[in-house]
Amino acid sequence: MQVMANGRVRRSPAERREVISRWEKSGLTPSQFCRREQIRLSSFLRWRRNGRPASAKNEFVELTTPPAAPSSWTLEISLPNGCHLRFQG
Repeated sequence: MQVMANGRVRRSPAERREVISRWEKSGLTPSQFCRREQIRLSSFLRWRRNGRPASAKNEFVELTTPPAAPSSWTLEISLPNGCHLRFQG
């Protein structure tokens, strides 16, 4: 961790990953964790977003479903952020 002349702190990628890991184990919301650790929430959220593996970033995913009975069908998608999408036809 490097403290700049203006008082701002710079962290290496390894230090950022360590902070994210501590947050994951803390059970706190990002806001609560950042307040406790005195980290700017905007910086933390950027580190978290940029630190995701390529497979976790927003990508197009083609969904295919097996043939269903012609009368009706249902598709439910559960996203990692807790959202659920339900389609019926």
